[in-house]
Amino acid sequence: MYKFLIYISHPYSIPIGKPLEKEIQKRGYQVYWFSEHEYTKSYFENGTPVLHSVKEVLNYEPHIVLTATDSVADFFPGIKVQIFHGFSANKRPLMDDHFKIRGFFDLYTTR
Repeated sequence: MYKFLIYISHPYSIPIGKPLEKEIQKRGYQVYWFSEHEYTKSYFENGTPVLHSVKEVLNYEPHIVLTATDSVADFFPGIKVQIFHGFSANKRPLMDDHFKIRGFFDLYTTR
């Protein structure tokens, strides 16, 4: 039984993760969400499986961490997969290139 974590920072990532959550559950695997921002947690629908602290994530010990963020805690267990949600090179004005490889992920993919 694989254990997944969908790790996000901002509410705009919820619609990116929802189809992933649905497919993971359809296959019979366990999935939880985590956000380090309290304001983002208020956007989760009732019934969404959410971990509320880093300690809970570490105790959960996910096998796979799916994230639409630019970085992920390297001490989180599991394979880290960054899910790109778009190709907007103008997403952040201070970045001259949208894709900054940071070395925290085992796989980079687009949806």
